[in-house]
Amino acid sequence: MRKVYLGMFLFLSMQLLIACSGVDESGLDNYSKALKGSKVARYFEDGVKFEQIKIKTTPTGYKFYKYEIQANVKESYEELIDEKKYDTLISAFRTVLEVGRQFDCGKEDICTIDRISFIRNENSYVLSGEETFFLEHMKMTINGRPYEVPNMVGMTESEVRTALGEPDAILETESDIEGDKRYRWWYKNKGYLYFAYDEVQRVAFKD
Repeated sequence: MRKVYLGMFLFLSMQLLIACSGVDESGLDNYSKALKGSKVARYFEDGVKFEQIKIKTTPTGYKFYKYEIQANVKESYEELIDEKKYDTLISAFRTVLEVGRQFDCGKEDICTIDRISFIRNENSYVLSGEETFFLEHMKMTINGRPYEVPNMVGMTESEVRTALGEPDAILETESDIEGDKRYRWWYKNKGYLYFAYDEVQRVAFKD
């Protein structure tokens, strides 16, 4: 009987909280479940949490609530090169988009997920989509410093290894008329880099 009363108390307390704040945050559970079942979950120390980062009221009275997803990550994430850190954050936001970036949170309210932050000790890795709805336009910062996705064309093998790590496969292609070797590096879940004259000539990565 005590359990029944406790359950009723918790339910009524939640409803009272929603009524007082005007925001129904129950939809955030869908993001928790999706991220927990995603590939990026292997980097999480525990689950994810949410923080309301901005409120904007329109002239018509509608309110926009913007949220950040935060996760404490393992050392294995911090050991990744920056390019793979970025790819992992993009993968996490892709999971958010599969659920839907907006969620119902009240009759006259609109709630969106605008940022994802991975935190390890004093270091923070933040992917922000506050100003865009397109993954390819989202920006990552490392401890507040902007990260720029490297332009691969013209890079040497050594520079590519520094940026992306070892390729998953190296595939030979035809030689050109002068006999110079041409070949491709393949990165799983990314695509191909085409080399000639010991430099990247073309990038064929997935969007």
